[in-house]
Amino acid sequence: MKAFDWQLQKKGYIPMSGQIVDASLVPAPKQRNTEGERQALKSGKSAKEIWPDEPNKAAQKDTDARWTLKIGGKVQYREDGTPLPMIALPVFG
Repeated sequence: MKAFDWQLQKKGYIPMSGQIVDASLVPAPKQRNTEGERQALKSGKSAKEIWPDEPNKAAQKDTDARWTLKIGGKVQYREDGTPLPMIALPVFG
């Protein structure tokens, strides 16, 4: 809690007893990269190298973000009632 209080004080808030802090989660916008930007990211270039004339955009981009493949759905069972093993698929990115 001391670290949390320190972060609040750093931002100018003084935590006192009886106060409520709202910790709402908000959706972040999805990244939309062009094909050229995607290739540059995959080749290992930094955001500052890809967007040298747009420092604000470069600061907001997460160059380490990758898509993951999520496996969902119903669990399937054998005739004896035991579940079938889940098939692991590779994650590309």
